[in-house]
Amino acid sequence: ESVVYAYLDPKNVPSINSPKRWQLAGPFPCRSESEFQKTEWGAQPVDAWPDSWVPDFGQYVSEKGPIPISMPVQAETEHGWCDLSRHFRGRQKTNHGTQPTQVSGYAVGTVRMPTSGRYRILVGFDDWMQLSVNGVELFERRHEEGFSETEVTCDLPEGDSQFVVKLSNDDNSQWRLWTFSFRIEE
Repeated sequence: ESVVYAYLDPKNVPSINSPKRWQLAGPFPCRSESEFQKTEWGAQPVDAWPDSWVPDFGQYVSEKGPIPISMPVQAETEHGWCDLSRHFRGRQKTNHGTQPTQVSGYAVGTVRMPTSGRYRILVGFDDWMQLSVNGVELFERRHEEGFSETEVTCDLPEGDSQFVVKLSNDDNSQWRLWTFSFRIEE
């Protein structure tokens, strides 16, 4: 393996159209497709979410028992990327179990569109994903062969559009990567 770092002058980095922040809910158990199909409270509007959530399964139960997580978790977008594993690590002391597996979570973000029109939405992910905009499901897909990108087109109104992502994470060959990329293009 090798790592390469590249430092760019920030003024030359292209901007992308993506939510600046995601509000996260979870984690929820997700060991099968039928569990992914369940609708948890994370699918509700953010103002209906509880103030805290106690995941009482797997890597979220420490020797002290389940530990509550304040909701919603605020995740800054990193040039179009949202990393759920950073915010929903396991609660055990050792590294064993800290990478979330057999889980799902929700991310809710808003993008302001300059004009109404037909747009391409490009999302990169691994495992199962559901994507909806303004309450309408755009797709539900699973990538079986690791992280890859999917494109969907839709009409978006001028002004704010709210996107809801539900993403699962399984124990996989991508180092348990529980993240997604999201960008909108004309």
